[in-house]
Amino acid sequence: MPKIFYDGCEMKYASYPNVVGFTTNTTIMRQSGQVNYASFYNKHRDLISGRPLSFQTFSDDATELKNQSRLISTIGPNLYVKIPIITSSGLSNMDTIVELLQEGVQVNITAVFTTQQLNMIANKLPLDVKTPAIVSVFGGRISDTGVYPKDVIQYAVTTCKNHTNVEILWAGCKDNLVLQQADEVGCHIVTLPDAIISRINRIGQSLDNLSQDTVVSFLKDAKEGNLTIM
Repeated sequence: MPKIFYDGCEMKYASYPNVVGFTTNTTIMRQSGQVNYASFYNKHRDLISGRPLSFQTFSDDATELKNQSRLISTIGPNLYVKIPIITSSGLSNMDTIVELLQEGVQVNITAVFTTQQLNMIANKLPLDVKTPAIVSVFGGRISDTGVYPKDVIQYAVTTCKNHTNVEILWAGCKDNLVLQQADEVGCHIVTLPDAIISRINRIGQSLDNLSQDTVVSFLKDAKEGNLTIM
């Protein structure tokens, strides 16, 4: 089975025994009211407990991108720097990513959607670079377009198989079924947001029991909400 990373800032999920890493992005940080990466890390250092954590850069300028990445990497040895595969204007960030990996900065290449981008990653990354890297393929958003994400994830695993330092991550999971699909194609990591990870205990449950539990919750909400017909 793939490794499970929690995608968010509600660190209560750090206590889940199957959570072995964490990811965030600028949207998640903003929505949770977090404005400083170092403060967030230091506040939750004991909960994170040395597990990998990704913080995202936020610049289109190559020099600033490298400066942000180097700074993020100093926060802790378990930090990965999330760098989008392209800038907001569509230009490639791969030269910057390669330079940072060669310096020893652990990089999470994020916002990957297409087979063309995966080809670029595989062609640009030197095989002799051993610094750990993650390639985050946005399976959830791919599925929003009507494209079956499992095929793109499979392509990522195959395309990057010769890069022993690279792990493929299925990002934006919509349901727990993704864990099975990721396992089938050899995907290394899946990220589960709050809405999905809060239901992870349903895996393996009897459907009969889940049906009954659902009816119990409906009745409970009706009573507590004082629902009436007329």
